[in-house]
Amino acid sequence: MTDPAPRPSPSPLRIALVYAALGGLWIVFSDQAFEWLFGIPAQITLANMLKGWTFVLVTALSLFVLLRFRSANPVSEIALTGRHSLLPTLAVLATVITALTVGVILNTLERRQDVDIGSTIAWIALTGVLTLFATASGLLLSRQRQQTLIAQEIAQSQAERLRALHLLAAIADSSSEAIFAKDLDNRFILFNRAAEALTGKAQAEVLGLDEGALFPPEVAQRQMADNRKVMDANLTLNFQEEAVFLDDKRTFLTTKGPLHDSEGRVIGLYGISHDITVRTQMEAALREREASFRMLTEQIPAIIYRANLDELSQTIYISPRVQELGYTPEEWLAQPDIWLKSLHPDDLPRVLADLGAFQAKGGVLSLKYRIRTRAGEWRYFQDEAEAMHDEAGLPLYLQGIMLDVTARHEIEVELDSAYTHANMLVDLLNYSSQPFAQGFPDGRLGFHNLAFLNLIGYSEEELAQISWAIDLTPPEWLEMEQAKLAELHRTGKSVTYEKEYLRQDGSRVPIELLVHLIRDEADQPKYYYAFITDISERKQAQNALLRQTEELRRHNEELERFNRASVGRELDMIRLKQQINEKALRLGEAPPYSLDFLDQPDTGRKP
Repeated sequence: MTDPAPRPSPSPLRIALVYAALGGLWIVFSDQAFEWLFGIPAQITLANMLKGWTFVLVTALSLFVLLRFRSANPVSEIALTGRHSLLPTLAVLATVITALTVGVILNTLERRQDVDIGSTIAWIALTGVLTLFATASGLLLSRQRQQTLIAQEIAQSQAERLRALHLLAAIADSSSEAIFAKDLDNRFILFNRAAEALTGKAQAEVLGLDEGALFPPEVAQRQMADNRKVMDANLTLNFQEEAVFLDDKRTFLTTKGPLHDSEGRVIGLYGISHDITVRTQMEAALREREASFRMLTEQIPAIIYRANLDELSQTIYISPRVQELGYTPEEWLAQPDIWLKSLHPDDLPRVLADLGAFQAKGGVLSLKYRIRTRAGEWRYFQDEAEAMHDEAGLPLYLQGIMLDVTARHEIEVELDSAYTHANMLVDLLNYSSQPFAQGFPDGRLGFHNLAFLNLIGYSEEELAQISWAIDLTPPEWLEMEQAKLAELHRTGKSVTYEKEYLRQDGSRVPIELLVHLIRDEADQPKYYYAFITDISERKQAQNALLRQTEELRRHNEELERFNRASVGRELDMIRLKQQINEKALRLGEAPPYSLDFLDQPDTGRKP
């Protein structure tokens, strides 16, 4: 229930006019009354004098009381000047009573000469005292009424303040932010529910105490110093603070501002604390990721970049590794189309087509192109990129890595050349009418051509199951063959000798072998390879055999030269494969060629 509003008080001018009217009426009617009461002029003069002094005394007393109340309590000005003020009325009534009393006494003295003058004066004095007592009583009652009105106004103001404080407390309690207020002595006067939940302290445990109830001494001193700074400077300031509540370290952004009374004086401060622990942790994690990303981009042997998903594919970030192209990151980013301008003209149409297809379909962008350095050198790069998206799935930018593969490209070119050369040799051997076979010391057969299969009558599957030293060589030829192979091991030079092969059908075929030895890095026998000649016709005809022998000798010499050249080329190809494997290992890639046969143990068995 609200208190009734105070009635409006009349203005000082209105009160002055009323007072003047009452004073004028008093002067006119009191003079007429004195003339009616007193017949002797001397009595009238004396009565008017007493009336005048009494009026001046009462008015002066009323003025003194009014001025004192106004100076002591400005709030009472309204009550003292209101329509309920009795000071002017009491002054007039006191004057009338005094004058009438004096008139009655003087008139009685005139008519009764036998009255004692001393008694009369005593009665006059008593009447004056009574008049002053009545006036003082009226002033006291008036003052009490004024104080009552003032007390009502103060009570109403306090009630309004209390309702405002209750409303503020309700708003503070419903807030999810920790809200508090403090007085000039740094004592809590407000502590909302969010602050209770955060600190684990009930409001009753905190109100009336300072920060020492919540924080360790050093933290409390710092907090109170910040509070004093706010109140002394009369400013609203923001502070980022860390505190441990309920064994949990939290970070807050606290806004602190001064509280004022009705006259604008600072009477304390308020504070609103926003928990930014998660935000600061995310910011710290982001800074850590950025530092890690920066370290990675600076140390990884590749160029990391980000580019717009537009026609120019403008670079928006590039790692310091771009200096390998002769540019600083700032110089590269300052030219929006520098990447397109640096591409090789022959690669540009293909790159633009692949880039357009990627932008239309998505996925992973994989490009290989040549790019010109600042010095004019063309370098090969492998570019792998992927589009990054926001939480809504919308594309943001292209994140990619450019790896300089110039060395790898040169190796691939050399490897292609080696492949071509090796394939040529393989084709030459495969389609040659001269039987050819590779044998390992443990008796296994390796590479061979179709002419060799036709010579011994075995299929590919059967050949994989037999041993050249046991299944193909008759026993009587073993001793001679071992001697020839020992010579080969001792001298390292190819050997030629005759023997027979046991064919799959059990028949024999006379052959002549030209055998070469390949050693591994430890100089151990790795494998043999041989050119085989069917000499059946030579055995049938001696004459023809002599001619064939001479031709075979020449042929063997040519084959030997050819074989030496082939061996050199084979060794060169093996060394090239070894170099390629070594370069691949240095690049962090798996060796493309398997050279396990170089590590095969020597069993001493020959084809």
